[in-house]
Amino acid sequence: MLMTVHTSSSSSVYSSQHEKVSVVSIVGMGGLGKTTLAQLVYQDDSVMRNFEPRMWVCVADVFDIKKILMNIIESITERKCEDVSNVVVVLVSKVQEMLRSKKYLLVLDDLWNENAENWEKLRGMLRVGAYGSKILVTTRSDQVASVVRGIVPPYDLKTLHEEECWSIITNRTFSPGGAFETASMACIGQQIARKCAGLPLAAKFLGSLMFLKRDERDWLRIRDNDVFNETEGHSKIMSVLKLSYDNLSSQLKQCFSYCTLFPKNWVIDRETLIQLWMAEGFLQPSSRVSRRSIEDVGSNYFQCLLSSSFFHNVVKDPLGDILTCKTHDLVHDLAQTVVGVHETTTLCASGLENISEIRRLRLVLDEEASKIFSKLLSKARKLQTIFSIEDEHSGTGVRSLFSSNCFLRVVCLLGAEDIPSIMSSTLTFKHLRYLNLSFCMIEVSIYQLYHLQTLVLSRCQNVHKILKDIGSLRNLRHLSPWFSDAQVLPDSIVSLTNLQKLDLSNCCSLEALPLNIGSLKHLRSLDVRGTSITALPVSLTCIENLRGLSFEDCWSLKSLPQDLGALTRLRCLKVRGTSIKELPESCINSLCNLEIVEPGNECELPKEIRNWPKLRQLFLPSPGYSDDADRMIMPRGIERLTCLEELRSYLVRKEEVCSGIEDLEGLNFLRVLEIRNLENVRGKIDAEKAKLKDKQHIQGLFLYWSSCGDGTSMLNDDMVLKGLQPHSNLKELSIDGFGGLTLPKWIGSPYCLPHLVELYIVNCFCERLPTLGLLPCLRVLELYQFYSLKSLGDEFYYQESSQREEESGSSTESFTVTTARTLFPSLTYFGILNMCALEEWADPPPTCISFPPLRGCVSMAAKD
Repeated sequence: MLMTVHTSSSSSVYSSQHEKVSVVSIVGMGGLGKTTLAQLVYQDDSVMRNFEPRMWVCVADVFDIKKILMNIIESITERKCEDVSNVVVVLVSKVQEMLRSKKYLLVLDDLWNENAENWEKLRGMLRVGAYGSKILVTTRSDQVASVVRGIVPPYDLKTLHEEECWSIITNRTFSPGGAFETASMACIGQQIARKCAGLPLAAKFLGSLMFLKRDERDWLRIRDNDVFNETEGHSKIMSVLKLSYDNLSSQLKQCFSYCTLFPKNWVIDRETLIQLWMAEGFLQPSSRVSRRSIEDVGSNYFQCLLSSSFFHNVVKDPLGDILTCKTHDLVHDLAQTVVGVHETTTLCASGLENISEIRRLRLVLDEEASKIFSKLLSKARKLQTIFSIEDEHSGTGVRSLFSSNCFLRVVCLLGAEDIPSIMSSTLTFKHLRYLNLSFCMIEVSIYQLYHLQTLVLSRCQNVHKILKDIGSLRNLRHLSPWFSDAQVLPDSIVSLTNLQKLDLSNCCSLEALPLNIGSLKHLRSLDVRGTSITALPVSLTCIENLRGLSFEDCWSLKSLPQDLGALTRLRCLKVRGTSIKELPESCINSLCNLEIVEPGNECELPKEIRNWPKLRQLFLPSPGYSDDADRMIMPRGIERLTCLEELRSYLVRKEEVCSGIEDLEGLNFLRVLEIRNLENVRGKIDAEKAKLKDKQHIQGLFLYWSSCGDGTSMLNDDMVLKGLQPHSNLKELSIDGFGGLTLPKWIGSPYCLPHLVELYIVNCFCERLPTLGLLPCLRVLELYQFYSLKSLGDEFYYQESSQREEESGSSTESFTVTTARTLFPSLTYFGILNMCALEEWADPPPTCISFPPLRGCVSMAAKD
C-alpha cells in the first residue's frame, strides 16, 4: 500500500482562490510591538512547518527594490549576496527561481513606501509563489497599509490596557535586585503605568529605570516628570526614552550614542562593540577594581545598557554569554538626536564636501566620490573613526584611505567582501586601535601600528604577509584571522603578552600552534575548530587564564596534553570531531569550573565525572550497534552534577544490582534528556527512580532501546515506559526501539501531556497505539518503522471512557472531554512511514471534527 495525501486548513481566513500571494499588514505607532508580533508569527512552529522558505527583510526608510531582493536571497541562503552591479533583472531571476511554486512567507518589517507603483513592481516580482504564500508587512503608516492592501484588511494593533503595562513594569521592577514590593510602591507604580499610554516599549523602559531607582522618592520623581505631559504618542515615547537616557552615567551615554554608527536593525556583535568602545577610549577601569580587565569593564557597560533596555533581541551562546543584540528603531532615533552633529555622521557621495570637523564617520562611498574623499581625508585632522559596512564602499575609496596620513583610531570595513586588492603599503596610523580588513587581499605592513588592540582578518587571503610583522604589536589584545588562508603562525606571536583572544577557527591549512604558545599568559579564548592541527604544544597548559578551548572538527588531532587539568579556569572543552581516544586524567580531576563538555565519538568515557559540579551541558558519544558499544559505560558521579540542563546521552548500565538510572533523581534542572540502553532497566519500579515526573523543566525527552523484539523483554519494556512518565510540561517526546506490545496511556493523555507539541515513535514492535487524537497542542506526529501494528482503529482517535487517568497524578490540570470532539486539533504534519504490517486504517469518526489545521500527511506501508 502506498498513499500520499495533502490537505489544507478548511478554516483558512484567506482564500487562495482570490489571491495567489496575499498581503497582511500590521499597523501601529512606534513602540507598540509590531515587530515583536511579527516575530512571534515568523517563529511559530506551525508557520515554520507550513511556509518554506521564510524570509525576513527590514526595509526601514529607503524602499530600494534591489536591496530588498538581495536581502531576500541572503535570508534564504544565509549567505552574503554577490554584487550584480545594479542588474536588477538578474536578482529578480534568482529570487523567482528560489520562490517559484513554493508556499513562502516574506516579512517586510518597518515599511515606509507610499508609492503604489513601486509596490506593485515589487509585488509583481514575487507572484511566482504557490497559492497560500503570504507577505507580512509592519508599518507605522496607514497610507502604507492602504498601498499594500489586498483582500485582507490591515490589522490595527491596539495599545495595551493599563493592567498589561503594569504587568510589564512589575516583571522588571520587583525582580531580584530591584525594589521591594510594598503597597505604597505598588500604588506609585500603577500611577506610572497609567502614563505609558498603552505603549509596551514605554512600559519596558520605565520598568528598567524603576528597577535601578529603588527608592520611593525616585519613583515619585519619575511619576511627576514633565515627559508625561506630551500628548502625541510619538513624542511621549521619545520623551520616555530620553528620560532613561538622562539617567545614564556620562560613560554609558557615550557608549550608547556610539551605536549610531550601526544602521537601523543591524545585528550588533557584542564583542565587536566592546572592542570598538575600547579603541575609542570609552572604557575606564575603576581603581577600586583594578584587577578587572578592560574587556570586563566593557562587558559591565554593555550589561548596564541592556538592563536599561537600550539593547534587545539578544542571542546567547551555550555558556549563556551574549553574542549579538539589536537596538529598537526608536532607540536608534534617540541615539541620533543625542549625538553631536560632528561626533558621529553618516555620509554618502553627495555629502562629502567638508569632513574636517567630523570625528566619527560611517561611510557610504561609491566610485564617483572616491577622488573627492581622497583629498578631504588628508585634511580631516579630527577624524578618528571610519566605519563602513555591507557594500557601502569601493576598492578605490579604500585605497585612498590607506594612502592618507590621518589620526585614525578605528578602521572598520565590515562585510567588505567585494573589495579588490589593497595596494602594497606600510600603514602608519600611529593612533590606530582597531583594524578590521575582513574579505580583503592583504598586502600591507602593520609593524608600525604599535597601539593596535584588535586586528580582524576574517576570510582574508595572503594573511602570512601581514602576520610576519605581528610581533611588534605588543598592545594587541584580539587577533582573529578565522576562515583565512593562514598556514602557519610566526613564532613572534608569542611575544603578544597582552593577547586575550586568538580565533583561528576554520583556518583549514593551519597544521600547528607555536611551541611556546604558553607565553600568552593572558589568553582567555583559543578557538582552533576546523583546522588541520595534528598535535598540541605542551606549553598550552601554562595559559592559566583560558576559559574556552574548542577543537571541534580537528580530525587529525589525536591527543590532548596530559597536564591540561592545569587550566583550572576552563569553562568549555569541545573535542567532538577529533581522533582523541581519551581525556587526560587531569581533566577529569581538576577542571572543576567546566560548564560544557563534548567528548568526541572516538573518545573513551571517563570512569568518574563527579569533579565537574558546575557542568550544565554534557554531550556524551552515543553507542552504536558495533562491538565498540560495549565500552560505552556511563561514568560514575552523574548524580552530583545537579546544575545539568542538557544531558546527551545517559547510558543505562547493565548490572545485577541496579541499572544506575536512579542517578537522574536529583537532576531537577534538566531541560533536555536523552536516555539510551533502556533495555537494561528492570521494570517500572526501577524506571520510576529517575523521577522524570518531577522534573518540571524538561522540554525534550528522548528514549532509546538499543535492542527490541526479544520476546522476553516485551513485558519489561511495557513496564519501563510506564515508569518513565515525564512531567506535564514536556513539549517533545521521541521513543525509539521500544520492544513492548502496548504503549502506555500517558503518551496520549491530554491530562498527562497537555503541552506536547512533537511526538516521534520509531522502530517499535507494539501491536496497538494509544489514543492520540485528544492531545490539544500536538502539531507534529511521526510514526515510523512499526513491525507488528496491523490496524489504526477508533481507539487511535479517542476513547469513549476517557477520564482523568491515574497516570497524570495532577490535581491542577483541567481538561474537559465533551461529546462534540475535535480530534487532533493542532496537528499540522502527520507522517506514517514503513508500517510493514498495517492492513487497516479506519476513518475518523463522522461525528467529530478531525485534523482541522492539517497541512500535510504522508503515509507509506509495504503490505498490500
